[in-house]
Amino acid sequence: MSLVYNAVAILLLLAAAYAQVMAQFLVANPGSLWGLRLLLLGLGIAIGWLGASIGILQGAPPGALFFIGFGLVHVPAACVLFLKARRGERRS
Repeated sequence: MSLVYNAVAILLLLAAAYAQVMAQFLVANPGSLWGLRLLLLGLGIAIGWLGASIGILQGAPPGALFFIGFGLVHVPAACVLFLKARRGERRS
């Protein structure tokens, strides 16, 4: 069962990496870019720490729970950036 949690954590970390990489191509203002990155990083650490410390899922390793929470915060941003890139929008 631990393997499933680790696989989910890896998938969500890939979403986090995608959001961080694509943000530099789709956010025009460098100040907004760093604000977005700091917001996602701060929320990701907070939600990841909360999930790992509470241990929401029985039998899940705390490290996997941390990375699941961290990646989960990035999923909405990754979806928005994916849609913007798919439509060919310019930086905004």
